[in-house]
Amino acid sequence: MIVFIYQFTRILFYLINHKLLGPVSFQSFWGGLIFDFASVSYINILFLFAHLIPGNFKYNNNYQRILKIVFYSINLLFIATNFIDIIYYRFTGRRSTFGMITAKGMEHEAMGLLPSFLKEFWYIAIAFLLTSILFWKLIPDLNRNSSPKKITKQDYLKKYVFFLTTIFILLILGRGGLQKKPIKVVDGIKYGALQNAGLVLNTPFTIFKSITKKDDIEQVQYYNSRELKTIYNPIVSLQPTQPFFKKNVVILILESFGNENIGLGQTPFLDSLITKSYYFKNGFANGKVSIDAVPSILSSIPSLMNNSFISSAYSLNKINGLPKILKKEGYTTSFFMAPLTEVKILISMQK
Repeated sequence: MIVFIYQFTRILFYLINHKLLGPVSFQSFWGGLIFDFASVSYINILFLFAHLIPGNFKYNNNYQRILKIVFYSINLLFIATNFIDIIYYRFTGRRSTFGMITAKGMEHEAMGLLPSFLKEFWYIAIAFLLTSILFWKLIPDLNRNSSPKKITKQDYLKKYVFFLTTIFILLILGRGGLQKKPIKVVDGIKYGALQNAGLVLNTPFTIFKSITKKDDIEQVQYYNSRELKTIYNPIVSLQPTQPFFKKNVVILILESFGNENIGLGQTPFLDSLITKSYYFKNGFANGKVSIDAVPSILSSIPSLMNNSFISSAYSLNKINGLPKILKKEGYTTSFFMAPLTEVKILISMQK
């Protein structure tokens, strides 16, 4: 039932924001279903535990009534974030994260914007109101005729097997499948183009995945803009007089491989490539872990946060990296990785 509501909000998201999205296929909605199951599992695993654990206490009407109200309230709160992002996506270009909704000043800004939001986008408020009513109606009540029964040891065994099996299935759904690692926000691009990641994902999922990560970057100012330009100006204006000469571009990224390993005969093929390539000897790493290397090398994004850029809430931001720059010149790019030796290869070839 809740998954159908999530899919309904995804359809609304597409209908209202289709001009901001790329071509959409069935794969985007199928991928969205995987993220929906993950979110619903995160939110409701405790409710499932309270509802399925064996015991006669579950037949108490007050217990069931409280469980229903809490279940409805918590799920409706997360459903509301999906409705809000249908409009908010226009201004941010991505799903809201925990850091975004808890940013400094947001508590005052949200209350100030709420009246104008309801006035301008009244149809979203009506859709949410109707959905909330339907959601409440679809939640079943405890059967009034049911009463505590004497439970045998065999009944307890069956109920515990069913309970543990259901919890196991819910954990699998919560991690997005049986793959080695649970799905992350960045996995949204597996089911469509980058501009469609907001359609594939849902807001509860991005909130859960960012709730323990502090992505805020403290703003510091050591120099004014004029002083900075005298020290180093990163903006370079190129005015080439000759046409662009296309060459194939190959970048090798090696794990834990320093300059001291070059020229010792340990890697003769790599040593020979250096003599025919651009080789920058004075390169220094500012990241502490391997995952920081790819965004730094390919997009010039340094490690400035407590979390890696790839696993942060900004991972789906539009970045003007090397592959994107070369694509404008008619290149196609492939990325390969050898896990055993931790060698990453980026190959951009002219068409």
